[in-house]
Amino acid sequence: MKKFFQPSAFKLGLILTIFLVFISYQYYNNPNQSEHKNPLLKIIQIAHQKSIDLRMISLGTKKVSNKIAILAIDEESLEEFGRWPWHRDIIAKIIDALKKYQVSVIGFDIIFAEEDPQYDNILAKSIHDFSDHIVLGTYYDPSIEFLAYQEACANQIAQLSPEYPLMDKEETPLILLDDFNSSPPAPIQDFLKAALQKIASDTKNKNPDLSLAKIKKTIYEQQAKFCFDFLDNNVSQNLIEQNWKLFQEKSEDLKNTTAQEWIQKQKNELLKNPIQAAQKFWINVPLLSQGAKHFAFFNAFPDSDGYIRKSRLIARYGELTIPSLAFKSFLISKKLNAKITLGFDPTNPRYKMINELSLMDSETGEDLEKIPVNTEGFLPINYAGPQKMFPHMSVAQLLSDSETANISQRIHGHIQNLTVNKKDFFKDKIIFVGATAVGIYDMRVTPFEETYPGVETHANITENLLNHQFMKTYYNEPLYMMGLLLGLGIILSFLISHFGAVLGLFTASVSFLFIYFIDRFFLFSKGWVTMIVFPLIEVLIIYMILTFYKYLVEERKKRELKTTFQKYVSPAVVNEILKHPENVNLGGKKEFMTVMFSDLRGFTTLSEKFEPEILSKFLNRYLTPMTRLVFKNNGTLDKYIGDAIMAFYGAPVASKAHAQQACQTALEMLEELKKLNKAFIEEKLPEIDIGIGINTGQMSVGNMGSDIVRSYTVMGDAVNLASRLEGTNKNYGTRIIISETTFNEIKEQFACRKLDLVRVKGKHVPVTIYELVAKKQDSLAPHIQEGLQEFSKGLSLYHEKKFNEALTVFSRALNLVPDDRPTQLYIQRCSDYIQNPPPPEWDGVYEFKTK
Repeated sequence: MKKFFQPSAFKLGLILTIFLVFISYQYYNNPNQSEHKNPLLKIIQIAHQKSIDLRMISLGTKKVSNKIAILAIDEESLEEFGRWPWHRDIIAKIIDALKKYQVSVIGFDIIFAEEDPQYDNILAKSIHDFSDHIVLGTYYDPSIEFLAYQEACANQIAQLSPEYPLMDKEETPLILLDDFNSSPPAPIQDFLKAALQKIASDTKNKNPDLSLAKIKKTIYEQQAKFCFDFLDNNVSQNLIEQNWKLFQEKSEDLKNTTAQEWIQKQKNELLKNPIQAAQKFWINVPLLSQGAKHFAFFNAFPDSDGYIRKSRLIARYGELTIPSLAFKSFLISKKLNAKITLGFDPTNPRYKMINELSLMDSETGEDLEKIPVNTEGFLPINYAGPQKMFPHMSVAQLLSDSETANISQRIHGHIQNLTVNKKDFFKDKIIFVGATAVGIYDMRVTPFEETYPGVETHANITENLLNHQFMKTYYNEPLYMMGLLLGLGIILSFLISHFGAVLGLFTASVSFLFIYFIDRFFLFSKGWVTMIVFPLIEVLIIYMILTFYKYLVEERKKRELKTTFQKYVSPAVVNEILKHPENVNLGGKKEFMTVMFSDLRGFTTLSEKFEPEILSKFLNRYLTPMTRLVFKNNGTLDKYIGDAIMAFYGAPVASKAHAQQACQTALEMLEELKKLNKAFIEEKLPEIDIGIGINTGQMSVGNMGSDIVRSYTVMGDAVNLASRLEGTNKNYGTRIIISETTFNEIKEQFACRKLDLVRVKGKHVPVTIYELVAKKQDSLAPHIQEGLQEFSKGLSLYHEKKFNEALTVFSRALNLVPDDRPTQLYIQRCSDYIQNPPPPEWDGVYEFKTK
């Protein structure tokens, strides 16, 4: 035991290692890592922030897209139009000019909070006329922190504000999914509303001489005090108990519980919302707000050292979820919406957390991708570089009479002045209007510069969203980091405790550089942000403390032994410190295969008619038999894309008949569809229809994805073409369209007809497409066979520009098969070309502009 407790450098290293692992656990386990209270954790947080700054600067500037520009209220503009703020007719001219140049979005990093009676009507009209593309800027004062069971009361304060109805008219509100939400029943909410309204009325009556601003402040203070007391003092609880019978009469949910039981349940079960609440939103004057469709806040969120490193993408005001200016501008430009999912926070049992912030297709409701925000909704800003990485144009230049204008932009590290055509420059751009003149003082501190225009921070965030240039953290980093610290600490402690001063310094230096090298070239450069300060601090602390310990203790022993021994020989064996596993090679191999896409027609309409649970069952009844048919014909189910099915044939089990198998599946799907529709009609459910696209060609197949998640799938142009062919059915009124490559593989076994020569979106080379009709020609009715033959003759005449003769033949085909949509289409085309002949260079190719 005495030997076990005897001090040594190695044991000291182990103690330091365990201490650092514990500190890392404390750091990661903090529910709000941006506000550490522990001084040591605060120092680590600051070091981490500075390390991100240095790493970002070391990567240098990034190339930005041409989708974003800054319309600057700069010194030139102030000289032209006078000091800020300007009269509103100038702002109206800005909007009208940008509308003329067809910008995608105008995001105002300014607020029109005071009335300008002479010109507000002019600006209001300009906003109204271009409202689909305008985001009016606002900012908010963060709310006082209420407890979870007091938030319902605080929400009522917000909902009674004059700003709330204006903001509640947002045309595309963000979607918030909160499984833990438990708003009080309607009668209790009405009780809270009435109580808060009475407080406001009494406050006004008692303070008639106060200014409007002071009255509003006093009202809020009194209302907030009421909410702080809600369910927490005897007066509040007595009010609930006195009205309890009335509440029970108006709400079924309260009939089987007492007032005390309900109050206790609220206190025990409700969880704190992680989205920051606003006490007040400062919005544009009502006349301007009434004509607007989109609102967003432009608050800045500096860290404790004043640097802007992150952006809060969402905030809340009462029951409303409000996006940031950058986030809203991005959503409008891409015609997307967003969905926020809240869940239980495992690090704090009294809190919820943001589990997911995902983008949604505004039309289909399909989830597209996740935005890597933290549990509070913050997104780190991946700055492109110093200011003017995005082009700046002065308002004075925009409103000049010339169709050209000067812009300034940093290119290859230097700010350059360029002349551009306004029409070409602005078209389809996201334009942020904001102040860059130093005198207006909208300047921020960023990792690249200490006087950085605030408006350009929004441009950086939007650029990150547009091009997926996110700074991400790995969800399982705490576990891996603590494991790394433990392993690295043990190894370093052993090596440094046994090595001499030179080898110890060499080991620590190599470890330090190796950690930096891995982070710099394999993690941070690819957008992964790690707590690199932990292993770097560990290397420094273990090296310095162990070296100092050895100098004080072990070197003293050496001096004592020197009198006995002529020399001291220390170990000189250098071992490898760390071994990192190589990444698994992702990807696959090229194979000649067939891929099929099947899509349910009118699914969006169905989804609007049914409740989610019924829709899920309906979709299950459709997908289950269709998937069985894929498996029956030796196909591989790649994925479900909402209501769509993607399958491929020829892998993983090789098959020469992959094209035939895909076509057989498609025909059997149509037969199965008849059975399903028969059952749906009997159950008084809507009938459904499908479109199928099939293509054969070279494609990559194998395990693909990331080192976190991967799947066995196919990729390549041949796959994309199949997807395009599926959508092409809608144009021809068909159900199964196959490519020429597939046709050549199956023409002996299946009945097909040539439909057209087309150029689908994304492809330059025309593609011949065919309709898959039946298993074999002789399985068709005689009149259908004859109709197909007549269609083929008409198509040949059509491509020979003999439109009158083709029209006659197509008419005969339509008499044989009266409901044939492709024949009807070509009759219309022939009639059009007879009236308006095509140009001499017409090659018969029909070009699709959409997917």
